[in-house]
Amino acid sequence: IEPPAPVMKGQEINLLLSQDKFDQSLWKSLRQQIHERMHPEKLPPLHLTSRPVHALTEASARAAAAGGADILAHTPVEPLSDATVAAWRGRTVISTLAAFGGSQAAIDNLRRLRAAGVTVLYGTDLGNTRDAGPSADEVALLRRAGLDDEAITAAMTTTPIAFWGLDLAGATVLADGH
Repeated sequence: IEPPAPVMKGQEINLLLSQDKFDQSLWKSLRQQIHERMHPEKLPPLHLTSRPVHALTEASARAAAAGGADILAHTPVEPLSDATVAAWRGRTVISTLAAFGGSQAAIDNLRRLRAAGVTVLYGTDLGNTRDAGPSADEVALLRRAGLDDEAITAAMTTTPIAFWGLDLAGATVLADGH
């Protein structure tokens, strides 16, 4: 597999489609729709400057790291080599373990990525799962990957807030659906 060409900030590497098929207008529309649905009086504009990738295999995760991606949108489901794990050091992974079956390989990958210094963000990949709110299955799999309750809570709350650079001062916090 050839590493993808370097991408500009705000683009997503999609290893299933070539760069020339990337639809910039669709991406810009999506960012605008997300921003309009957020409470602009409480949250800053959404600036998507990272380069996420959907890389579930060793080969695609290796190529994505070489191509400059900085977020694994899912924990890869194939065992990762030591070199690929090392290549992701200092980058980010969104867990989504339950969405792809919670295989032992994926759990081991998340454990190894985290130990290598990869930031873990909680995620369920809504669409592949139907949990509205925290997923008991995802939390159980995160525990199996070595995260304790404090690390899981951080992956759901403070870590994404810091990662995305959100200033939530004055924002309303919802609890128990209220």
